[in-house]
Amino acid sequence: MISGYLNTTGVTRAATSGHDSDGQPTWSAAAALTCRFESKYRRIATSTGESIISAGRLFVEPSQAAAINDKIAYNSKTYRVIQVDEEMGFNSLSHKVLWLAG
Repeated sequence: MISGYLNTTGVTRAATSGHDSDGQPTWSAAAALTCRFESKYRRIATSTGESIISAGRLFVEPSQAAAINDKIAYNSKTYRVIQVDEEMGFNSLSHKVLWLAG
């Protein structure tokens, strides 16, 4: 059902693949992402207690893999996934919302 709304093009996602010697995240190769991007400012409290103002959100299919700290590139900007929300439909997962900082 959400597929018809996922009309933003030019978005890529690179999954977090580990950490370097300084403890900073490393990423796998970027791949195209079928999604809908919206600029959206919202205060997000992370699992570490940090408070971040989001720069946008992505709506994706429920089967799309996504994790905190994944790297999203769109419109010459790079974002970091700070929260993943799973939205339920009547009886199954409808879609995921990836909140972005950047």
